[in-house]
Amino acid sequence: MLGAGGFNVACTWSFATVATIAAAIASASPINSGLYSPLTISSLGKTPGGQCSSIVCLISARGAALVRFNLHQLFPHSISLKCNQTCHRALSGSWSIECMDNAADRLKFIKPLEPLLVLEPPLSDDWLHEIKYDGFRTQLIRDWAGVRAFTRNAHDWSKRYWPIVTAAEQLKAKSFIIDGEVIAPEPDGRPNFHAMHSRMVWNAELLAFVAFDILYKDGVDLRQQPAIERKEILWDLVKPAKGIIQYSEHVLGGGAEFYEAAEKMGLEGIVSKRQGSPYRSGPSDIWVKTKCWDFGEFDLLGIKREPGKETVGLMARDGKYAGPATIALTKALRERLMARVRKGQPPAGVPTAVVGPSVEWVGPGVTARVRYLRGESKLRHASVQGWRDDGT
Repeated sequence: MLGAGGFNVACTWSFATVATIAAAIASASPINSGLYSPLTISSLGKTPGGQCSSIVCLISARGAALVRFNLHQLFPHSISLKCNQTCHRALSGSWSIECMDNAADRLKFIKPLEPLLVLEPPLSDDWLHEIKYDGFRTQLIRDWAGVRAFTRNAHDWSKRYWPIVTAAEQLKAKSFIIDGEVIAPEPDGRPNFHAMHSRMVWNAELLAFVAFDILYKDGVDLRQQPAIERKEILWDLVKPAKGIIQYSEHVLGGGAEFYEAAEKMGLEGIVSKRQGSPYRSGPSDIWVKTKCWDFGEFDLLGIKREPGKETVGLMARDGKYAGPATIALTKALRERLMARVRKGQPPAGVPTAVVGPSVEWVGPGVTARVRYLRGESKLRHASVQGWRDDGT
């Protein structure tokens, strides 16, 4: 008899094959890490005809994603791991492994749609607008063998995102492909990108998946349906979306007002989508992203002047090269700044790719106030708004 918290395997494979599965299950849970409940195989039997009857073991629901990962590496077309209702409610219960001798191919990763960066949001009413979440683009795929989580470059991160994978198993669909973003939400719901790495390593249960599109559901390819209809299908699948699986709310029209609200909230920006657009993999202008602006102080290292091009300042912060910024100053301020140019070697830490005969270096002590796009690792679309000279 199978007790609560156990695994049950019933199939028509040989006893030796089932023994291999048992070993895979036993090695799947990192018992010594303290993160998962110890897993113990309590029985392994076979029928008189030499076929397996069952494997029973103890494991917490937290370890289920790791068990699935190990088993599918060994038997990619033959294992289905399912959890009963008790397990879904209490992170414990009966799990069953089903043999799928003639299983269909698994659903394939779909290359994501990549929105075009624009400096102002669309103003017409045929666009819908969403918050741009600051996290990692992720695709959740469910098929006959369970849920997997992929990065934007098709790397399988199911083990890192095991709580999200477990939560996605509870959605009421046999198969789906959902596009979204994994974030590290703060108590007020705003994403904290700087907390992503530590939560993935130590507190994955504090991550969330924000679903914003659905490409496939229960045998139907949805990519040619209008974006607004796909969002209705997505909401019907993930609602009420109050836990680990969340839903990206949207507004219809009013792009300028929505962008202004996002900027006041300190968000990274917004994403706008044509309401009637299909889903097309790769770069596309049917989705556009408008990032919010930040202002900050940077050290001015040098000035790059080339014929027919804007004058650019090479900026640094905390001793590290931060990128270029156009010098949008009045003629008088620009002339004062040019007076600080000196000859000599570039400062330490400047990439060789930006060093050249068109660059003139500035003496230490010049601090610039820079306007730049929020949420970028380097300065992008940046411009110098003012400067002060603290040097001698």
